[in-house]
Amino acid sequence: LKLVLNIELDEYIPQLTTDAGVKVSITEPGEMPFPIYNSLSLAPGFQNEIALKRIHIKRLDRFNNGSCRTNGQLDERNPFWLKFGAEYSIQACLQYCYALSQINQCGCAEYSYFGAAPLGKICDENDQTVDECLDNWKSSDGPCEKTCPDLCSETLYESSLTFTQWPYPKSVESVLGSLGFNYSDYNNNVNLVRGNFLTANIFYQRFRESQIEESLSYETANLLADIGGQIGLWAGLSIISMCELLELFALVFRDFFERERR
Repeated sequence: LKLVLNIELDEYIPQLTTDAGVKVSITEPGEMPFPIYNSLSLAPGFQNEIALKRIHIKRLDRFNNGSCRTNGQLDERNPFWLKFGAEYSIQACLQYCYALSQINQCGCAEYSYFGAAPLGKICDENDQTVDECLDNWKSSDGPCEKTCPDLCSETLYESSLTFTQWPYPKSVESVLGSLGFNYSDYNNNVNLVRGNFLTANIFYQRFRESQIEESLSYETANLLADIGGQIGLWAGLSIISMCELLELFALVFRDFFERERR
């Protein structure tokens, strides 16, 4: 995938942002992206090469206590599911859970969670009562970490970024022409062009998938084998010897009771 982006630098508002560029978030199809939490930042004036490595993770729910989740669907009330049909991800689950928790406790949600807030309003942080309520909420241990476990089967993308300066001075006019722009629109200034444009080439580093799979390192059979081994080592007993001892005790007791009867 190759992208050429015009960030329209003159539209930026200095009072709201001090940096220029774009954020790129790469996820599985159907997964809700959250660029603020998981993304690459690309600067204008560069050709950005993003190499991807696909990693598949399989987790075990050893005790069937919900330590990982098999169902890949979000809660039916989750706005990311209702609006976009997004599938389950930890971040989408947490955003909804945090928003719902804040609404229940403080009657509103912070602006960072408002997209996930179902029927709530944005908190007025100038309100001292609301501000104190949010501080108490942040210091408390909520249920969201337990409510939103990892998926038992999950695909992630590991990325590495390299970049080169783009476009170089002699190619500026032809590059702009191919994009439908005139060099004169940027006062024939290469630095002005570089401040507005960037490219992103996204590709697989290798056509392979790495797989990380959890497996039981110590099962019941291992425990029984170790117990038997320890008994054999320290007591010098084997299963046959133990059976013979039990038989001896049984014979002694039987002999004893027969004598008592006489």
